[in-house]
Order: sequence, then C-alpha cells, then structure tokens
Amino acid sequence: MTAAWQPIETAPTDGKPVLLAWSYWADYPVIGRWQRAATGSQRFRWFAWEALDDDEIDYEPPTHWMPLPALPQEQV
Repeated sequence: MTAAWQPIETAPTDGKPVLLAWSYWADYPVIGRWQRAATGSQRFRWFAWEALDDDEIDYEPPTHWMPLPALPQEQV
C-alpha cells in the first residue's frame, strides 16, 4: 500500500514526525512535527527539520502531510 498526501487538518498532533508539503511549494517536502511553540506556551506550531536545523515554521503552515516511510531493513 502506498501512502498518499492528506490534508494537514488530518495530521497527527502527538509530536510524531511526518513528511510535510505545501501546495505552492510541492517540490520540497520536509520532515516536521506539531509541538509546543515555546516552553510554557499554550500555542502549538509546526516545526520542520531543514538542513539539520529544528526550525519553527513562521511562514504559511503546510497544506499536506504523509506518514514517513519505513526505514530500510538490514539484510543479513
């Protein structure tokens, strides 16, 4: 079964990493997660890993998400 892009409104909000995409920027998906905006804050935001940085997404939020694929299994 192949995973398909889903509307961001259906994305998990438990902090699990997912693949994020923007409808206007579809050629550059990133791994990200939904998390608290700052320590002690009541707001939550999407955070993305870009170039090994954990950056808050201050621009428009992603429009779609997809589960991450399974990691490759070592062949013995």
